[in-house]
Amino acid sequence: MRLFVAVNIPDALKAKIGGMAKTLDMPGLRRTSEKNLHLTLKFLGDVSEDKLTGVVAALRRVSLHPFKASIGDYGFFPDSRNIRVVWLGLARGREEMAKLHWIIDEALAREGFARERNFESHLTVARASFLKDKGLLLQRMQGFDFMGEFEVSGFDLMESFLKQGGPEYRVVSSFNLG
Repeated sequence: MRLFVAVNIPDALKAKIGGMAKTLDMPGLRRTSEKNLHLTLKFLGDVSEDKLTGVVAALRRVSLHPFKASIGDYGFFPDSRNIRVVWLGLARGREEMAKLHWIIDEALAREGFARERNFESHLTVARASFLKDKGLLLQRMQGFDFMGEFEVSGFDLMESFLKQGGPEYRVVSSFNLG
């Protein structure tokens, strides 16, 4: 199973971000499907069925109070000169999300997963293969107001299926904060 841990955002915010992402249509840029929008906390990769029980048990022990977050930042991986990923980040809740990531990272390290060194909570809006006009993308991104507030009251263990039309995700297990 190809697994990752994520915060799934409310459908209304997905719709708002999906509408914004449509304005980014240009050659060389592939938008993330609206239904797949989420904030990645940790990518686990391929996990065997026999290890799944330990992963779920470790995630059940994660303890943190629910918190408010809002989308209000954007950026590019690896950077704006060599754009491969267009992402949105948090304006509010950044420290709490980093703490949630750290707690999850520690819990899963005890199950044999490598710790992550650099964490940047992000929501992938699009992936770039070959952009002809990076300037146009930068200009369009600067004009957006991404302020969409929501409560982070839990997180999900997700399975990713790589399909011809793009990835599809399924919730394996959900975990409440508080």
